[in-house]
Amino acid sequence: MKAVGFKQARIGVPGFLVLIALIASVAALAVVAVRGNPPATRAQQVQQIAAGLHCPICKDLSVADSPAPLAQQMRQEIAKRLSAGESAD
Repeated sequence: MKAVGFKQARIGVPGFLVLIALIASVAALAVVAVRGNPPATRAQQVQQIAAGLHCPICKDLSVADSPAPLAQQMRQEIAKRLSAGESAD
């Protein structure tokens, strides 16, 4: 009786190099997933928070994009509160 099984595959050097590259890529993605994004600078944090707020003067612009003096004051207040240790929440 003949055993039915899988043929042993030979991948050769090019296939082996592709396999190593794939393993390295997965490992790098795992490291990034565990560590997350690097912390944003203060200016980036202010921009991100201000982008989520609508300017009371310019109804169609965010606080981040508005040239209005009130929006500028709001951005300064966001920076001040972040410097004081408050979170973005």
